[in-house]
Amino acid sequence: MAVKRQYAIIDTTLNKTDATVIPELSGRQGDNGRVVYFAIKDSEFPHDLTGQDVSLKVRDAAGKIKVISGIYELISARGGLFSMLIPGEVYRAAGDVKEAYLTVENGDITISSIPIAFTVFANGIIISANASEDYLSSVDDLIEKVKGKIDDLEAYFKTLNDAIHDGFNYEPYLNGTKTIHDRAFDTTYTMIEIPLKDNDGDPIHLQRGLANDGNTATNPIETGYEWNRRNYATIYSNASTAQPLNDDEDNWQLRGRQVHDGKDIVGYENGVSANRWSLAWGDDGWLKSYPPEVTADALIDTYHVKEALTGFYPIYMNGRLMSEAWDKTGVEQHPRTAIFQRAAGNLIFYSNDGRLGKGNVGMTLEQVYQAVSSHYSDIVFGYDLDGGGSSQLYEYGYNHTRPVDSLGNTTRAVGDFIYVGKKPEIQRDKNIQHLIDMISNLREKQTDNEAFSRNRDPRINGYLQLGGENGTVGRGIYTRDEKGRATNALWLNPGGLLEWYDREQRKDILKLDKQEIVYNGERWGKNMNRYIQTQGDKPIPNESSTGGYLVTKANPDNPFNVNAIIHLQNANNSTEIEEATPLATGMKNKKRFKTAGLPWSAWEDM
Repeated sequence: MAVKRQYAIIDTTLNKTDATVIPELSGRQGDNGRVVYFAIKDSEFPHDLTGQDVSLKVRDAAGKIKVISGIYELISARGGLFSMLIPGEVYRAAGDVKEAYLTVENGDITISSIPIAFTVFANGIIISANASEDYLSSVDDLIEKVKGKIDDLEAYFKTLNDAIHDGFNYEPYLNGTKTIHDRAFDTTYTMIEIPLKDNDGDPIHLQRGLANDGNTATNPIETGYEWNRRNYATIYSNASTAQPLNDDEDNWQLRGRQVHDGKDIVGYENGVSANRWSLAWGDDGWLKSYPPEVTADALIDTYHVKEALTGFYPIYMNGRLMSEAWDKTGVEQHPRTAIFQRAAGNLIFYSNDGRLGKGNVGMTLEQVYQAVSSHYSDIVFGYDLDGGGSSQLYEYGYNHTRPVDSLGNTTRAVGDFIYVGKKPEIQRDKNIQHLIDMISNLREKQTDNEAFSRNRDPRINGYLQLGGENGTVGRGIYTRDEKGRATNALWLNPGGLLEWYDREQRKDILKLDKQEIVYNGERWGKNMNRYIQTQGDKPIPNESSTGGYLVTKANPDNPFNVNAIIHLQNANNSTEIEEATPLATGMKNKKRFKTAGLPWSAWEDM
């Protein structure tokens, strides 16, 4: 869900001789990258920022002039809601600022200039540039130690992923995709190619999901990781732009033309979306983009699309770059999410980092096209989805795009997703996908060395902390919630056991060693070679051996007259559940229950 934001209220109609005190701007010497949220109003009404920009002009306590130009994030133009990224230069001199103005501009015209006031508090431990070398050297030493730890853990993550992806005798995810990581224009980018069919010959279709599984354009927003806990996608990314509904941070509305499952789900049309092109596709799978004047009704009735969304605009179409459709954001360097299509119909999910300083500055749309076409010479279509802080591209639950919100520590919640995947057919498929997603999510946090180095903070990616220097508990990492409370831990014990412990539930989520995997109390087979054990016609063991069992039709526990797979799990300490899947078409799965001290219930259809 979205994080509650504290907005500084600015009234353009107040007396221009009185400065409005903005506590949110106040900080300590040495602060850097503070994100401050503003709500501008004209008396009792929100100020419409459509087509406008904002700058901050400051004369600090030492008399030095500082100018910060541009909105960092435009949250709601009509609602007057936006944020600004305040650099360290503003927090160099301690004391009350001598003069400061928040200026609203339309091109070269100043619409309003509002006097404001804030304070930079003295920092008793601030160090000079000359005195900082020893300090930074010690921090760099610490970072190298951190990287060493993470390298060790990476080997165990690889062991786990190899066991799940390669060691088992079937694949619960979509297969046949191809991932490319590369760099261009001082920026890292990722492309994932999706073929027309998977390795099994089954067609792959581009799909779309709405946040919180809604069926209208207005829903609570969520991150990709949260959304996929219910949807089991293999590759997925953010899609549309969105804004708060009536300034409600927990309820957002997708912008522009929005069609889902062939129905108009009524997106929000405003000055922003009025200039944005839509992305659409139908049963044939070919991507198309339509100009703003093509309504949702026309997309459905005239062009027969099944899905349409509004991000930004086409990048490449009709054999050329579509630069005439772009506004200024198209020629600026930003984090990006996009989708492309090759001449044969293969899709390419794309994302690039940005706003992370030197080494990851972001790309213009022309640069994005150049990066993609350097690998694929037959691109016929490209579309720019919502980008900036909303950019996220997931593969097996791992976000390839570095977050930019909160100094790179927070993945932004969004309103919808495009994806491809393979829906799990039985419970064990869901278990494996959940496990890999959790591992990928934790791995995404613990591998963010860049955020650690940039913030000079013993936490990585916000709420992940290193621990365990001695041999008593082993080396590992643990996560914390927003209040700093430990939530769960991933430890590499001296004996080689990888253990994930949930502190809230007070139980192990995962144990992994060279013999077996145990996940949520469920044993997944020995020697890492399979998790479905061949049981034949022998009865399934008791509750101490949860897992999957391949049984013949003669097995006394089999409810079918054909061979089947029976999945045994413990719902709690006293209840067992069996789910049976027939190895034949045209037959429904069955399930039954058993409570301690009582016989099994009768089998029933699922």
